[in-house]
Amino acid sequence: MWKYFTQESTNLSQISPVTATMVDYFLTLGSWSTMSCVSSSFGILVLSIVLFRSRHDPTIKRRADGKSSSLNAVRGHVLKPIRRAMTSIGRFAIKSQDADCPPHVITIFIAAAVEMGMPEMTVEEFEKLWENRVVSKHERFRSRVCADNNKYFEVMDNFQVANNVNQSLNELRNKAEFIRCIEELSTSYLDVSKRMWEAKIYTGPMGSSGAIDCNRAKSLIKDGYDRESVVLFRVHHALVDGVSLGVVVGDLCDESEELNRLVWRKVKEIEQRKKAPKSLSEKAGIWLFLFLYYVLGSIRAMTLQLWHMFVSTNPFDDIMERSNIPAGLRSTAWRSVASVEEARKIGKSAAKMVSLNDVFVACVASAIQKQLEKHKQDSNNGTNLASILSQINICVPVHLSGGIMLPGQSLGNNIGAFVAAIPLLSASNASSRSRRAHLIKVSSILKGWKSTPASRIGWMVAKLASDYAPTIFAKIVLKKANAQAVAIVSNIRGFPFTVHLNGRPVEVVSAFLPLPSGIPICIVIQSYAGAMSFTVEADRRAVPDVEIFADWMMEEYNLLKRESATPLKTSL
Repeated sequence: MWKYFTQESTNLSQISPVTATMVDYFLTLGSWSTMSCVSSSFGILVLSIVLFRSRHDPTIKRRADGKSSSLNAVRGHVLKPIRRAMTSIGRFAIKSQDADCPPHVITIFIAAAVEMGMPEMTVEEFEKLWENRVVSKHERFRSRVCADNNKYFEVMDNFQVANNVNQSLNELRNKAEFIRCIEELSTSYLDVSKRMWEAKIYTGPMGSSGAIDCNRAKSLIKDGYDRESVVLFRVHHALVDGVSLGVVVGDLCDESEELNRLVWRKVKEIEQRKKAPKSLSEKAGIWLFLFLYYVLGSIRAMTLQLWHMFVSTNPFDDIMERSNIPAGLRSTAWRSVASVEEARKIGKSAAKMVSLNDVFVACVASAIQKQLEKHKQDSNNGTNLASILSQINICVPVHLSGGIMLPGQSLGNNIGAFVAAIPLLSASNASSRSRRAHLIKVSSILKGWKSTPASRIGWMVAKLASDYAPTIFAKIVLKKANAQAVAIVSNIRGFPFTVHLNGRPVEVVSAFLPLPSGIPICIVIQSYAGAMSFTVEADRRAVPDVEIFADWMMEEYNLLKRESATPLKTSL
């Protein structure tokens, strides 16, 4: 009988005030009364009769799909939408957003090759895929921010995918046109009280959008792929972070089950290492590490963070203030670099501790220095910006679960960040030895920060500001916590093999992260199917020509690549 009661109580959409009063009374009787079992049974029996009669009442309104909506509010007799608590970092992304700045959205494009004679992706096909593979699994993607309380998402009962997808199938003619589409989507207003994400579908001849590298496009044409389908998508940072969005893209693809098996295999490997028997000395070493990491590491991290906040300067602040370019404009670029193995080999040739991410941070530092030198040349006041600085601050986001999400795990925002002072390489001393030494120093600095809980402290500060502080304070926290950083460098690990979108091979998956207040440049380093690439999104006042900036990064990478093949001579 209790099973019948619970089933019926979730099927009712509207009941009379009398019935509502009886439901409320007997729920109280059954749940809280300390009376005898007879009283509870009597209450449930009468309630079941009421629910049975209510179910067969022809005046009860039901949903258009034939199913009854949930009985979410009995006392008020008004059907209320389901609410889900937003993550603290998600809410922080909303509270810290300036009204006169572009929204905090993550923008991605997925470019798939279309074989000759095969149909291109249509809007209707994408909507069906998204409905069946994403919305059905992730409740967040049919939610919006509650208009009366931004602590919660509101699950839309009548959600339609078509409301979030542009209904035009857009034909692309060249890369410049596609870049304008990306910049417009990443900067235009997004009303989160109505929708949290949007998508557009583009099509055209192979290579027309520039999403797929020119050399790769030529190779695909030879293999019989003459067209391309590109999905351009944006989602507010309050809904997901980069890792969660990667999970969503994986679910959208045909190989989602295989990707889930890879995750489980990785998790099992980690669990087996944890369960391995340890000697007394090994246990003592673990406890010592935890002490150094959480106690001394916290002291070091907070001290350095405060030092950066009050001593460091951002050279782009003055440049952007004097610029004639309107605020809020963005410029975007992307490059395919090389294989993962090649980039890793470049790092290891300098030192064993140098990681793949360290190599690209060094490339970013070099490009930023050249951008400052370019501003110096273009300025009329003769200020030598590059000579003033010996280092710049770079913000590095860190996913607190190591970039791994279990299949079925709830999406959200689980990221922190730290700000590291990265030295600049003097143009007059850019020999092979100094360039390698610079790379080793960059790696050592980043490793030092990773050995502290700085990213977790950043996450806790953002959580406190989100949960307990007023909106104006959250904006101040975001700007101060950035510690005058000039750039964000994020590393997103992609799929290890080529995935498919309804049978079409996906050639490129690229993401652009939002620019927080005060940080003019954001670089995303990403891997996919064994290949490395990066994207750049920048404030146009700081980086007027982002294509040149991307070329500077590639120039430094190629110099490191060439020098990695040259044995490093040691002086006697």
